[in-house]
Amino acid sequence: SEAYGSPTCATAEYWIIADENSVAGKSQFSVVLAAYMAGKTVRVYGTDNCARWGDGESVTAVFVK
Repeated sequence: SEAYGSPTCATAEYWIIADENSVAGKSQFSVVLAAYMAGKTVRVYGTDNCARWGDGESVTAVFVK
């Protein structure tokens, strides 16, 4: 994985879906699972903050490369 301009709070090597119970969060999680099963790479865009967990950047969008 590559991180570009991660916030200083993101000291752990993971991203946090803001709300996995929301429609957007479920969609993001589905994209990640489908990409994993297909052996594809995903591109994750962050919010530049650690709003949900203090050491992982929150996710704004997930795309399959």
